[in-house]
Amino acid sequence: MRSPGHGGPPASQKLGEKFSQPFVVENKPGAANMIGNDLVAKSAPDGCTLLFAAAPIALNQALGIKTPLTCKRT
Repeated sequence: MRSPGHGGPPASQKLGEKFSQPFVVENKPGAANMIGNDLVAKSAPDGCTLLFAAAPIALNQALGIKTPLTCKRT
């Protein structure tokens, strides 16, 4: 689990309890979350990486800033 700031540890604890396996938090703050977002975008598509992001990921795109990930509502 990559978390661009705070909030990761409580979420990882809850996810670990729910799925009965550990979730490791790797905080990557900075550059309006772009550092953590970029790492997730470039990680292997094996289902083992989870991005825990806040509003800046959507704000960056709304402002026209090029981001490694896109926010889509499905």
